[in-house]
Amino acid sequence: MGEVTLKLDAALTGKPEAGTEVQFKGVPSAFSKEPFMLTMDAEKANVEGLKVTHRARPLRRRRAPQLRRSKGLPPQGKYPRLDQLVRARVLRLGVG
Repeated sequence: MGEVTLKLDAALTGKPEAGTEVQFKGVPSAFSKEPFMLTMDAEKANVEGLKVTHRARPLRRRRAPQLRRSKGLPPQGKYPRLDQLVRARVLRLGVG
């Protein structure tokens, strides 16, 4: 049994479904007799019947806030009122 490798001009958006019949117009670019392998170049627009399963987006993991190295304070921005309280506490203790 032979194999045909189809090289497309643009990447696919997912993984092709196994066992799908595909019709295409392409140009042969390589051939191997043993084991039989035919490689063809084709444009994505010239491929018909290709069914692609879309990949699920990976979950984004948020990084834990890191302490600023200079004074050991948490980063500013997300909780401005908390930042003010922490700064006031640090100044009262005389750490900063």
